[in-house]
Amino acid sequence: MIMKNHQLITELNNLLNSESFSEDALKELLSQSAEAGLKVELIDLTIYNEEKLLYAEKEKHISIKSQMYDRAVLMRDTERTCLKAIELKEKHNVNNSLFCIDDDCLIFIYTGTGINDEKLKELVSGHKNP
Repeated sequence: MIMKNHQLITELNNLLNSESFSEDALKELLSQSAEAGLKVELIDLTIYNEEKLLYAEKEKHISIKSQMYDRAVLMRDTERTCLKAIELKEKHNVNNSLFCIDDDCLIFIYTGTGINDEKLKELVSGHKNP
């Protein structure tokens, strides 16, 4: 299974910068990931990053002081998402978008820097997990 997952990741990452990007090839690879029991997840580093983390922390504290608890919960959740994104970025040494496997999830870490990033983001975010 490890070798199959490694091959899956290699093929997905090859699609990132392929001049002849194939939507059908991506859909087939995402289908294979589902067959392997991998949940597909998108981490958007253009949204969830260090800057957003600082903003969410500050807004959470302001919301608590203002007794706006629903907003504080939302900011806490944003903090958690940012921390997860930052952790994955560091763990996988991300400079450009890439696919990786982490905790039985196939994760597309999006940076917006590759030639096929936008299309991949659109297709991965629209992918329905079984």
